[in-house]
Amino acid sequence: MKTVRGSIWKLSGPLDYVVIPTTIGWRKDGTAIMQTGLARQAATRYEDLELWYGDRCLRAGPSTGVLIHRPRAAASRNLILFPVKPVKEVTPQMSWDQPACLALIERSAKELEVMISQGAISANRWVFVPPVGCEQNGRLQEEAVLPVLEKHLGRFEHVRLVHPR
Repeated sequence: MKTVRGSIWKLSGPLDYVVIPTTIGWRKDGTAIMQTGLARQAATRYEDLELWYGDRCLRAGPSTGVLIHRPRAAASRNLILFPVKPVKEVTPQMSWDQPACLALIERSAKELEVMISQGAISANRWVFVPPVGCEQNGRLQEEAVLPVLEKHLGRFEHVRLVHPR
């Protein structure tokens, strides 16, 4: 997996895939919790995203897995919603207020690996992955997360790890 630096939105082009670290959780109105970082940026760019993802989280609960959001606009980036924080089942609206979970990141990385291997994600499109669970309020160290990503995604030539700086 090659590392590149810069804005994930500037590096990725139409029809590429952008991995968005997410929290499995929802507000009382059923919308997903996408308050910070890339999740907030994606929710701002894709007006239906919070409702779409919140609905999937409500249905699947703790077993919410990696999901591909293909926007209606033909020239838009595809989003890969990549859970890094589990749901707090008693208070799902507060799920964001915890550190990212390395075990959930590994589960998500395995799911993404399978999706890529089985062709759900085109090999002729780039997949841009941020250091999930590390930026903003994820609170994990890259030294813990990057080996997990490399283990599951490192063999794919079209996957790029994006560092914002």
